[in-house]
Amino acid sequence: MARPDGLYRYDEAVHVLVGVLDKNLLPNIGTQKMMQVAPLGLIYVSDYRKMTNPVYTDEHRKWYTSAADAAFMSENVYLYCTAAKLSTAVLGLVDREGLHGLMGLSEHEKVVYSQVVGRAIDN
Repeated sequence: MARPDGLYRYDEAVHVLVGVLDKNLLPNIGTQKMMQVAPLGLIYVSDYRKMTNPVYTDEHRKWYTSAADAAFMSENVYLYCTAAKLSTAVLGLVDREGLHGLMGLSEHEKVVYSQVVGRAIDN
């Protein structure tokens, strides 16, 4: 999760956010300029090391499954945001390689999508 005060990783074992980087990566989570001012950005990252099922025989299958899993997670964020009267958008136009480097991810970790959360700007 990217916030103005830094980058955080969700640790599912203890259900907490762990600080990873003290740098604002929000300007880098998507290419759409209006989305770069959101107060919160979720970055969906797939760890290919954990994909050990024989079905995952190649990078294409791993990517396809990662994209589907990210879509399921982002749908839950959409549902929450609707209930909480927040706005959200999944960003497919992401500089994945650039964000990968900024986040300090390993070779086996792949940026799939990002998603911003905030309040809609009234026109």
